[in-house]
This record gives sequence, structure tokens and C-alpha cells, in this order.
Amino acid sequence: LPKAYNLPKVRAFAHLPKLNISLNDYQYKVMMQLLDKCTPSSAEMMSNDDLKDYAVSDDALDQNNQVQLLKNMQLLENMTPAELDQKLLDIQFDIDLVQISMFKCLEDKSMHCKKLIDVLGGKLKLNFVKKAKGMDLDLSMHSLEIEDFIEDNHNDLFTHLVSSSVLNPSGTKDLFAVNFKREQRIVHHKELLIEVFDQDIKINMAQLQVVLTPTSILTLMNYALTTFTDPDAPALPADALRHNKENWEDAPQKLTMNVNMAGMVVLLNDESIKLATLILSAVDFSMTLLPEKMRVNMKLGGLELTDEISESLPEDSVFRRLISMSDKDLAELTYETFDASNNPHNYDSILKYSTGSMNINFIEHSVNKLMNFFYKFQRMKTVFDSAREVAYNQAPSIDSVNNMKMDINIK
Repeated sequence: LPKAYNLPKVRAFAHLPKLNISLNDYQYKVMMQLLDKCTPSSAEMMSNDDLKDYAVSDDALDQNNQVQLLKNMQLLENMTPAELDQKLLDIQFDIDLVQISMFKCLEDKSMHCKKLIDVLGGKLKLNFVKKAKGMDLDLSMHSLEIEDFIEDNHNDLFTHLVSSSVLNPSGTKDLFAVNFKREQRIVHHKELLIEVFDQDIKINMAQLQVVLTPTSILTLMNYALTTFTDPDAPALPADALRHNKENWEDAPQKLTMNVNMAGMVVLLNDESIKLATLILSAVDFSMTLLPEKMRVNMKLGGLELTDEISESLPEDSVFRRLISMSDKDLAELTYETFDASNNPHNYDSILKYSTGSMNINFIEHSVNKLMNFFYKFQRMKTVFDSAREVAYNQAPSIDSVNNMKMDINIK
């Protein structure tokens, strides 16, 4: 049925009772290199007859890529809306239980590794759709647990960095649902064709419990940066658009994200001691990220920071609530950075914070403990950053944001 555009060309469905994945950073990098080397370029088989109307720059894009982009653009322009909307590939996976074990490779030859975390997901559903100009990915999960193997916690309360079962042990709804869209654009820029991809992410999430263990969190952040990013990656063709305005036809590629969360409970773990509990409710987060600037907006329906170490105070004492804000007093935070090449302001970024009434109890002992906790956290982050820069043989990074304007409004 070649004209049945309402039907996908290829559809696949699979159901797995359990999926176990074990992976270390060295294996991941080797697999990415193999994929890069083994994937042939279809542009190598094409002629350059269609390039006669376009200039070719060896520094920006090679000739074969220009031929491929020109053919793709002409093909898309000749397609009907029904053809553009047809599903070329539709894959659905239902997995009852997923376990992903992440390891850090300590020695390449022997593959001696140290386990970092176990990620356990229950009732995962994945739907991937590929269309002519983009792709859609829908992912939902009923439960999520991340078990920590980095820090030797002597308190069972801190063994899971992320947990959904603690707050909702018999929940019937999914923990979160993610919708990811990627849309292709082929734009003209200085007599060249450049391919860019705009991405949009929407996340709806129920309440989660997160344990803030400094060593574990910083180790995972460092692991992600050294494993999944490449600071020495060559410049991409789309980088030529990075300073363009986002409302232009040849705008740079961008990523937009919207997160709606019912709430979050954050436990501050100071060497296996429960220092404080931070409760956030009705979190609405949005972000627009471009190559040289970004905008972040966050709204909170409620916030409460509770002291957990003052033994002299009863557990229900009002003085244990160091910071509290009711659901009626909405707090909103906006942060924006600007492109240094065309910034009209005399500051590099702006931070706006507005909130309703907020109750603060200043308990000297508790406040000192919290300040010391975050000071140690910052010191540890500096050590991790320095180690990563040495590993990458980089010069120490300098913060590019020099001047910040702050606008704080408490009603």
C-alpha cells in the first residue's frame, strides 16, 4: 500500500520481562568509535552535478555533504504533508523490569572496574517514531530506583540516590512520562546548505526522593562529562550559525525543555548523617538552550527546609523549619545569559527572583552546619573539575559570566 500514508512503513513491537545492561565508560567509547567507523556515508556514492548553483567551502562543509543536503532538501520540498507525516519506522518496547549497571573502568587491559550505580526501572514503555524530517520518542516508567555503590553509607536511608517507592509505595500511576521531538532544518547560510536539528523535551513527573551525597553526585557528574562528552570534538557545520538571532531563517539549532513535577524531597547526607530535608512542591521548570545563550524559568508552589540535627528540639517543633513557604505564595526564578558577540547590555546574565511571604528561623548551629556542608560540596567540586581538566590536558576553565544583574522581589 504505497499510498496509505496513515500506516507506518515498518512497525516492530517487543515485550521483555526483564532487561539487564552492564556497561563501563571504556566499553561505551569503544562502541561509539566502532559505530562511527562502520557507518558508511551515502553521500560518497553521489555525483556533484547538483552542486553547480552552490559554492563549496572546504573549511565549512565538504562537497559530498553539500550534494546530500541538496538532494534531501529537494526531496522534502516535493513531499506532500501526508508524506511528511507518515511514520517511516515505528518501534514499541514494553519492559517489565530494567536494570542498568554503570561501571568505571580502572584498567583498560584487564577491564578491572568499579561499580558506581544500579538503575532499576519498573514497567518501562518506549515508543520510537521516525519521520521524514524528524523523530519522536515517548518514554514512560512506573518506578525508578538508583542504588549508590560509590559511597559506603552506614545508614540504609542513603543507599538509594533516587527513589520513587519511598514516597509512593503502592502508586498506580506512572512515575514520569517523557516526550522527545527532534526536527530537521536545512538552511541557506552564505551560499552553503547547513543541516540543524531543533529538539524539544517535555517531562511530567510525580514526586521523587533524592539523596544529596556530595561524593556520589560529583562522581556521577564527572563520569557523565568524561564519558558522554568530547571536549576535543571538531567543529560542526551548524556552529557557523551559533551567533545568529533565533527568529532568523538561519537561526541556530536550539533545545527547549519543559518539566512539570508534583514535588521533590531532597535529603542532605553529610557523612551518613541526615543534616536536613528540603521539600519542593509543584515544580514547573522550563529552559531554552542555544549555542551562546540560554533562558531558564522555574516556579515553585511551596518550599520547606527542615533541620534534622537539633536533638534539643522536638521533631514537630516549629523552630526545626528553617525556611517555609505556603502553597499560596508562589516563588518564581528566571535566569538568562546573553551572547557576548551581540549583547546590548552592560551585564552578561540576569537573575530575577520573586516570591510571596517566606518564614525563616535562624538557628545558628543548624545554619553553620548547612553552610559547612555546601562549602565542602563546592571544595569537592573544584577538586573534581581540576582532575578532569588534567585528564583532558586542558587549561583551567574561566567562568565566562563576569557581570550579573540581580532583581529580587519579596512581596
